[in-house]
Amino acid sequence: MLYIFAIIQPIAVLSVQFVFQYVKNNMKIITTSFFFISFCAAAAAQSGCTDPMANNYNAATTINDGSCTYNLTTVATNTIHSDTLALQVLETSGLLFFDGLLWTHNDSQDSSLYALDTANATITQSIPLQGLQNTDWEDIAQDSLYIYIGDFGNNARGNRQNLRIYKILKDSFYTPNRQIDTINFSYPEQTDFSNQAGNSSNFDCEAMIVGQDSIYLFKKQWTGGQTALYALPKIVGNHSAYLKTTYNIDGLVTGAAYLEQEKLVALCGYSSNFLQPFVFLLYDFAGNNFFSGHKRKLNLPLLAHQIEGIATINGLHFYLSNERVSSLNIPAKLHKIDLSAYTQNYLQPPPPVAITANTNSDKLKFELSPNPSNDYINISSDADFALQNSGYKIELFDALGQRILATTMQDINTRINWPTNTNNGLYFLKISENNQVLAVFKLIKQSN
Repeated sequence: MLYIFAIIQPIAVLSVQFVFQYVKNNMKIITTSFFFISFCAAAAAQSGCTDPMANNYNAATTINDGSCTYNLTTVATNTIHSDTLALQVLETSGLLFFDGLLWTHNDSQDSSLYALDTANATITQSIPLQGLQNTDWEDIAQDSLYIYIGDFGNNARGNRQNLRIYKILKDSFYTPNRQIDTINFSYPEQTDFSNQAGNSSNFDCEAMIVGQDSIYLFKKQWTGGQTALYALPKIVGNHSAYLKTTYNIDGLVTGAAYLEQEKLVALCGYSSNFLQPFVFLLYDFAGNNFFSGHKRKLNLPLLAHQIEGIATINGLHFYLSNERVSSLNIPAKLHKIDLSAYTQNYLQPPPPVAITANTNSDKLKFELSPNPSNDYINISSDADFALQNSGYKIELFDALGQRILATTMQDINTRINWPTNTNNGLYFLKISENNQVLAVFKLIKQSN
């Protein structure tokens, strides 16, 4: 072994000396090459504005640094359709698409959720949440397992301390014994809870979204026109909300919608002086840094409408609601707004999805095929159960939540044809019985 080492050692020393001498003789070439490679990498990864709709768009940029600027735009009137809401939801405050239905709630006293027919804004279903207190429910959000209701408003004077979020297990939503937990929180910066002048506190909040990791709150700051973004855990307990950032939005934020996979957040609100409503789009951001990407404000031609809730399925078409403003004789309304002119270049068409059903009983077995489908849809159910309970209601909704077909399932196998001139895209098929939702499927209409 010592003999072998005696041979290898001189060779190793010579190898090291050779490499050292080569590097020394060619240092200029190596240095020049290093800087050339670094320059090419920097050129290939140029940062700047990547949105073609922005004023300062640069086609050479590959990294969005959030620097895009836009002209203030008012959405065209012909892209908006409005319907008056029922008396039961005069104080509509939040909107959420769940199980193929558009849900809303009032912002005080009433502890029920209401499903709205998106075709005419009528109430099709109500779910009373017994035992829950509605001090000021301001927004509603969801993740894959839970629905979240934010009871954190009514802090315009800065004296509210019982801020909370109700967490409802989706699988128990339609059952009498719903699993509902409470997340309590506070703002560590709020130390003075004395009663201030009306609409002067910066610790009011009316907008919430929920991501994979956390709950995010966008404060309604009554002075300065800014909003503050806070984060807190989704777990039950008492938490101190963490301030992530602030941003001058030049308005009062009252609602939020979130498409996590598409990296798009839509905030709604209005100006503090003339109730000028707006939608504020945040998109193409990094991680959960929602203000790090594109930031575009769109005014809505609905002067003096106190917009409170916002929801979307595809980021192209939105639903917004405003509560009644009795002093101006403006009723509560539901608005369907087409914003595809501002988002379609960014959003990609949704890929085909697998069937997902939310059944409320182990006895109910529904199958749907084919998916994607072209001309028809086959729906089948468990034979024994279906024969005893014929007459299931079948409803087909488009991505806007508008019902395009309604029929009944009278046998264990039912075939329905797509309505004439149905466009390709994402749809929802709902099966119900006696106003009880049994299953909801996502499906794709796709031509051959």
